[in-house]
Amino acid sequence: MNEEKQADGLLAVREEKIAYIPSQAGDYTLPALNVVWFNTKTQKNEVASLPAVTIHALPASGVTAPAQNLSKEDEQTAEPAIGFVAPSATAGFWPWLSGVLALGWSLNVLWLYRRKASSAREIKSTLEPDKTVSMAERQLKKACADNDPQAARKTLLT
Repeated sequence: MNEEKQADGLLAVREEKIAYIPSQAGDYTLPALNVVWFNTKTQKNEVASLPAVTIHALPASGVTAPAQNLSKEDEQTAEPAIGFVAPSATAGFWPWLSGVLALGWSLNVLWLYRRKASSAREIKSTLEPDKTVSMAERQLKKACADNDPQAARKTLLT
């Protein structure tokens, strides 16, 4: 619905779209269409109409149209119509691109995991908890006994 304000009043437009999708090939008749509307210039109801229309629906590509007038012998020997078209066997470059991207992502995750593990090993090897903690405790006790807050702070941060 589209409405516009104009100097002499309001203009409104309503548009409806309908799609007909036939399920089989053949002739179809669309009914006549009548729309009643109010004419503001003549102050009367008026009717806009479209006549009935007959359309001919063609069969889908790759599908054979069913035979209309077959005898009983022909019906028994007739082959059934194929209702779909097989997709193309070649998929193009998309599977290859997806595979390359998946491989790159996997290698990146592996690299990050190994990097994290090696950095954890380096930290663990540089700090020996027993020696470092006992030495830091002695230095902290000495700084506290000497009443030296800067040395105690430095020891705690270390």
